[in-house]
Amino acid sequence: ANMLRLPFSAVVCALIGTVQRRQPPWRIERRCFGPLFLAGLVSMVSGLLYLNAIKLGGAGKTATLNASAPIFGLIGAILFLGERPTARNILGTLVAFLGVALVI
Repeated sequence: ANMLRLPFSAVVCALIGTVQRRQPPWRIERRCFGPLFLAGLVSMVSGLLYLNAIKLGGAGKTATLNASAPIFGLIGAILFLGERPTARNILGTLVAFLGVALVI
C-alpha cells in the first residue's frame, strides 16, 4: 500500500507546490538537496522498521502503537518547534491517549 500511497502523495504535493509558487517542483535550490535527501532516507528507514515491527510484534500491537502518533506529535511540536498547543490539540491528544489506553 505504501508503494502506491507515497508516490501518489508526492505527485499531489508537487502539483500543489507548483500551483502555489507558480514554479515547477524540479527547480529546487541547491541548499535544499541535503534536507530533502535526508528526509527521504529517514522515511525509507522508518518504513522498513515499521514493516519489521509488524512482522515481529504483530499487526494488533503495531497498530496500537501507531495510534499514539498524535501524542508524540504534540510533544515534538512543543519541544522542537516552540508551538503553543490549543485546547483542541490537547483534547485530541487526550482522546488518542485514552483510545490507546483502552485498547491496551
